[in-house]
Amino acid sequence: MLKKILLAALLMLLWIPAPVFSADNEKTGRGALALTDEEQAWLNAHPVIRVSNELDYAPFDFVEYGKPRGFSVDYFNLVAERAGFKVEYIQDFWDVLLKMCALESIREGRGGHFDPDMVDAFMEIADRFMEVALEFADFDEERQALLADA
Repeated sequence: MLKKILLAALLMLLWIPAPVFSADNEKTGRGALALTDEEQAWLNAHPVIRVSNELDYAPFDFVEYGKPRGFSVDYFNLVAERAGFKVEYIQDFWDVLLKMCALESIREGRGGHFDPDMVDAFMEIADRFMEVALEFADFDEERQALLADA
């Protein structure tokens, strides 16, 4: 279900109207993204953006000969080129990528977005989530990847 939602969001992004792009960039011959001062400041502070790259979700997001491939990868690379930032792809199975994102966000939000006591309580039972992911993993390779990241 989540994959369908993400796919729908990606398809909607493909229909971004042309005015989002400014006049042709002399260097690339392609239009650069028209960014606000706030967006440009954020990119200046974050020149490399980490992006998930699923191993086996062709044709949208997959790995071929160790390199990120797919419609979403091509689209993200185009946005990165036009906005002027670099992309670091993190490659793994969907369940592992989701776990990495969720746990990192929760840890970083402790004491800010999230109550420290709630974060501590969640981390105490986080292993149960791993057990569920292992139980419902589709492939042996996916189970191995989950265990390797544990």
